[in-house]
Amino acid sequence: MNTDLPQEHELYQNLLLEEERWEQAFDDPRFAEHENGHWDRGVEIYKELNRINPGEHRFQSMLVHCLLELGRDFKMRGSHMRKAREIFQQVTKMDREHSLANYRLGFLYYYDEMWDSAARAFERALRRQALLSEHRINDEQIVKALCYQARAYQKLSQQTMDRIQRKWRDLANTALGDSLRPLITETEDQIYSEEPFKPYTIITNNRKEQISEEQLLQLLEEGTEVKAVTLNYVEAPRQYIVQTMPRRRVSITERSADLLRYLLESPATRSKEDIFSRMFKVPMPPNSTWVKTNISRLRAELAPCFSEPMDQIILTTKEGYSWNHQMESIYQIVYREDDIYRADFDLN
Repeated sequence: MNTDLPQEHELYQNLLLEEERWEQAFDDPRFAEHENGHWDRGVEIYKELNRINPGEHRFQSMLVHCLLELGRDFKMRGSHMRKAREIFQQVTKMDREHSLANYRLGFLYYYDEMWDSAARAFERALRRQALLSEHRINDEQIVKALCYQARAYQKLSQQTMDRIQRKWRDLANTALGDSLRPLITETEDQIYSEEPFKPYTIITNNRKEQISEEQLLQLLEEGTEVKAVTLNYVEAPRQYIVQTMPRRRVSITERSADLLRYLLESPATRSKEDIFSRMFKVPMPPNSTWVKTNISRLRAELAPCFSEPMDQIILTTKEGYSWNHQMESIYQIVYREDDIYRADFDLN
């Protein structure tokens, strides 16, 4: 520990106190409004703690976690993709083989149509050589990384095909062009697929299906023939819509949307500790009231969609909280397939 100097020792103790206050901020009723600043402050705190005491694994781990969450926040705001990419690049500088950071970088490169960078980032993610197991991608993420790496390579192949066609146009009316035509046609047929693109995922009571843009619009316009709770992540950037029959709709916050999804997809009651750690990927601080506060907020946000009292829809038990699947048994969740924060929603 680099605390030989009195001022460094004092700074270290002050930072530990600041860390406690930072953890308590999760319980602030206005946390959602200031979440970006919260993770930004976390980065500052843990950078200094890690500098003073580099041997304490927790500090570097929390620094990486704050960077990942900050990058997530910028990514979700859409217009800050470049900032998100810079943040994830900071993580990979600290641990080049950090599988999760490379995985998310791969998608950000993919969104920006940087096909070669995307393919290489996915390859680093797939090596799964991160120092810590929690920094490695899981089996589901491995499959997704492989799929999007394949798509990135396909895009690179299509770019190469465009170059081939430009070159071939100069040769088309020559004997060489005639001899190359079968090869070019065969290559083009292999590269371009006629399979309709289905960029959206719909989960209906844990059954997952890929749907096209046309199918999505039909679903949103016509609704379903049966009573269902629909959580829609794709209506518009930074808008999360809940809809029930008959045509009741409300807009809720991002954290409320993720909290609702967790309850919808959980067949059993979830404890406060489970809910908090799922929302933030860190253990719940002692005496935290975040879960209780945000369950109350979610009930209030959803109330216009239901005729019944919300404490009959979202149940409170001595074990924790649960969705009343007997009363509201059918649900749908819609998100873009390439939205990794929705696609990787982990119930464990």
